[in-house]
Amino acid sequence: MSAHGPTAPSIRGSRLLTLTLFPLLGLALLCLPPLALPGAILQGDSERNEALSGPSYVPVAEANLQRRLLKAFELLDQGKGKLAMAKVLPLLRDPATDPGLPYGARETRSFHLLLREKLRLCSPKTRADFASAFEKEAQQILARLPRESGLYRNFLRSFPGTDASVKARRRLVEILLERGDWVAAAARISPSKDQDEARAAIATLRERERQRHPWPQTLGYEDGSPGQATIQLPPKGEAVLRGISGSWQLAASYARGVVGRDATGAEFAVFQDPLRLQIIEGAAKEYARREINLAMLTSLAGGQQEAPGPALSGSRLFFVHGGGTRPGRRSRRAPAVPELFALDLSRPDRPTMGWRWSPANEVDAPFSAQSRLRPRVLAAGGRVFVLLVDPRDRVNVRVHLCCFAQNQGGTGKGFARAKLLWSRLLAKGSPLSASLLRSRQEELELGDLRPAAPILHEGAVYVGTGLGVLAAVDAGSGALLWSFKTARAKTSSARTWRTGRIAIQGKSLLYAPSDGHWLYRLHCRPGIQDAMIGAARQARSLSRLLGIDAHQPRSYFLRGEAPLGEETVQQIRPLFLEASGRYDAPPLEGRDSLMAAPLLTSKALFLPTRNRLYCLDLGRGLFYTKILEIPSRHPLGALGPILPFEGGLLVGSVLGPLGFR
Repeated sequence: MSAHGPTAPSIRGSRLLTLTLFPLLGLALLCLPPLALPGAILQGDSERNEALSGPSYVPVAEANLQRRLLKAFELLDQGKGKLAMAKVLPLLRDPATDPGLPYGARETRSFHLLLREKLRLCSPKTRADFASAFEKEAQQILARLPRESGLYRNFLRSFPGTDASVKARRRLVEILLERGDWVAAAARISPSKDQDEARAAIATLRERERQRHPWPQTLGYEDGSPGQATIQLPPKGEAVLRGISGSWQLAASYARGVVGRDATGAEFAVFQDPLRLQIIEGAAKEYARREINLAMLTSLAGGQQEAPGPALSGSRLFFVHGGGTRPGRRSRRAPAVPELFALDLSRPDRPTMGWRWSPANEVDAPFSAQSRLRPRVLAAGGRVFVLLVDPRDRVNVRVHLCCFAQNQGGTGKGFARAKLLWSRLLAKGSPLSASLLRSRQEELELGDLRPAAPILHEGAVYVGTGLGVLAAVDAGSGALLWSFKTARAKTSSARTWRTGRIAIQGKSLLYAPSDGHWLYRLHCRPGIQDAMIGAARQARSLSRLLGIDAHQPRSYFLRGEAPLGEETVQQIRPLFLEASGRYDAPPLEGRDSLMAAPLLTSKALFLPTRNRLYCLDLGRGLFYTKILEIPSRHPLGALGPILPFEGGLLVGSVLGPLGFR
């Protein structure tokens, strides 16, 4: 082996988001434009102190290695490229090693990410001094390197800063695009202008996948943005109601759905609740409904404490189910561990079994067999991502991100057994602070974390762990790119965000953590100076981040008060809110309340209350129209989850799913 790197055979296979508050007389929905403020306002002492006092942490390299590598980066800043090389050489010889490094008081960075950014920003002479020791060897190895993506990834880690690495990165992106792997290509494309053609190819592949399913994730698209739903609602009072035979008794807060297209191009919808799947197809004169009993299909009883989040990709539906006792067994037995399932829906009238995965089936895994999968699934680009919470004891847990191949599986009984591509430990810590433990002990025993649903953007998966840590993970390799520590609620009276949510807006993201009451605006692609900026703004009466309309651009929130940790009924009181332009709040009366998750599309926002459905036009200052009212005394309310369907809406209800065109 060369003294300067591996030979060919050794290479192994931001700103504060201002909430412009208008005069108000109560609680309602609010649309807020983000505004820039001076940097001096950004880091509030209160938020910063709360974040630093949190016991949760992200695994990083041991102290001696940290000092060595940080010294190397300091030498690069001083223009001493050759001395910096001597410090980092051991890690370049082993490209599989990518230690995390603390960066600032509450951030971490991937070693290779930091090194790449340092080399990109340093002077050409410093970069040449750093890479001169192995530039010749790099060119020789690149000339005979097989076209295998894993070898190219290791090459890039072994020979950073060289001219050969620039060529290798372009070739790697080409190889990935030839395979149609736009997710991994997006993670490795360089910001240079000569990559514009590759970026266009990535956008084409992503859009092609999006067009296959109108609403593939419970939030819309894989990056959390609302889908381009073409909903043509008739004028008020003229909606065509099309009922679907059969009743559907469910708690609206515990059901979610997605929309896809079958082999003929016709739309079909899938709703999931803790007990069943409902598959609904459109027909010439009526809808067809099919129900799948999940306990019969999976041999696992329902019982998750959070609304499910199924996902569609290709012809497969991916969902998490389980958590109750197994059918036919006594309730004294320990609850079954939730599992991840893939169901083939290329023919919705004849769904076929795909694969299943349980943490109990993994040998020598970094997590225990009692680990519990979170029910929010993300599927895109041939991959499936899901969070896993590993309770090490009564107080401390570990949160992992797991990645699977959509179409892989080994041999198994019934379902094929899925292959785990990689898992990444994101954070360790306690689900609740010390003072909250006293008032929420029963929820802690259930492992009641409520992390935000993961999203995928430009090759990175963004994850809110529920432990006061936001993380970005390379979707292709599983490398932890960076993490950011947030402030957490310390008392049971603190009003946290009702549900965690991550939303992308241009080159930055908004994060509303379910274990805190601050709103954050961070850079998606951090550099090395002021790479992440936490926005210290108390949520106050804002209760939920609904999403972002990228065309305006505007951020949409709900106002309201809800007890900490509850995900049932969100009370909304009458209000008239004045802003620039006209805004009419829906006239909710008496005990009317928001029952299911609002539906935010590219043009409208739909609010399902206990027995009314409202449409708010985003282009007309949230001007509302009531499009449905069902008198009902049902204890769970009449209306459930909503999906865009066949140019209209599909609404779950106690009367059965209802269709509007």
